[in-house]
Amino acid sequence: MENFSGINIFNEKDKHIAGGWMEFIYEPTYNFFISYWGFLTYLDSGKEIEIKDKVGIPLHIFNQILENVRYRYKTELLK
Repeated sequence: MENFSGINIFNEKDKHIAGGWMEFIYEPTYNFFISYWGFLTYLDSGKEIEIKDKVGIPLHIFNQILENVRYRYKTELLK
């Protein structure tokens, strides 16, 4: 698996409503996988609203990482 750029979200009327990049954490020893938005932009009436525009792991994602491997990702925690 690799991180992806250019992921877009469309509503039921096929209107583009958001887009961004995906990131992930995979720990094969513990069979642990989690993906999250690396960057995320919401589109509202043609206006772009940056939801996540900084590199890093959001706290709510960091808190879901297994405690025994969390130390490996501490420097990537979004501040």
